[in-house]
Amino acid sequence: MKFLVFFVAALLSFNIQATTTKLSLVVGGPPGGALDNIARIMKTQLESQPDLRYQVEVLNRPGNGPVAAANFFLTNKNNTQDNEIQILLTVSSVLIPVYMQNLLPPDTDQKLQPLTVVGKMRPLIHANPALPINSLKDLDSLGKTHISFTTPGSSTTMFLIASQIEKQIKTPMVHVPVSSIPNALNMLLGNHVDLVFDVGQYYEMATGGKTKIVSVISDKNWTEFSDNLLLPKQLPNKIEHDLSYYIIFGSARNNPALQQKVSQDLKNITATNPQFRQLLKNLHLELPTKQDVDNTDKTWAESIKRFKKLSTEIKLPN
Repeated sequence: MKFLVFFVAALLSFNIQATTTKLSLVVGGPPGGALDNIARIMKTQLESQPDLRYQVEVLNRPGNGPVAAANFFLTNKNNTQDNEIQILLTVSSVLIPVYMQNLLPPDTDQKLQPLTVVGKMRPLIHANPALPINSLKDLDSLGKTHISFTTPGSSTTMFLIASQIEKQIKTPMVHVPVSSIPNALNMLLGNHVDLVFDVGQYYEMATGGKTKIVSVISDKNWTEFSDNLLLPKQLPNKIEHDLSYYIIFGSARNNPALQQKVSQDLKNITATNPQFRQLLKNLHLELPTKQDVDNTDKTWAESIKRFKKLSTEIKLPN
């Protein structure tokens, strides 16, 4: 009898382990960055769901915006077991190294299979409070030989937006790439650079008086700032700025049935889990609606269309 009880318990334990989904979440950013924060929140939520069994490992692969992580994700040849899956959390700017820099294979956009939109950046441009400007319109009035600005690399939407802004001012802009926005803000506070392009995660630096916002890169304002700071109101010509989505991707290497299940679980958490959505809101993301999440494929297709168009107009450095 004792042997039978032990056998049944062992069998149940085996079945539970067998149905646990082992999820490797590759992150296109450094520990402590915006993407990493999203990944850690997603890991906690997946592993704490009472009706889901997930074991999540976060793999940070930072380097030149989304390039290193996407390359690792696409070229990793490790075979996975039936209950294992690898997914990629990155940004829509992964299309920049595909279309504008030739740093990723041209079929990357087809190999990345969108599972869910997680959120949207709310980018801001910081300046040192001592810099005598209140808007991008004032940059030329400074009389400087150049304007220095920071982003996490040339393969980012922040750099792409800056490249478009430079075409509408007379003063040359010089890029200073940094590994993270906190490093950029420290450089700004030390008067080593003029502008910092922030995905929106550090807006409290401005509301706290350490920096000042000179542009909100959006058609939709933060309630904390004046409508005069909206980027479309500061420049004479329209630029493409609605580009910055956080997206989770799968691939054809994964078990299709398991990937579909994971995709649905991710969509449910992203669209309906109040704790997850509040935590993302705390990161100052623009949260997706259920319709946004359900239309992830459409969002990805529209992003491809936008970046392909921009690739015919702008050539970025490798």
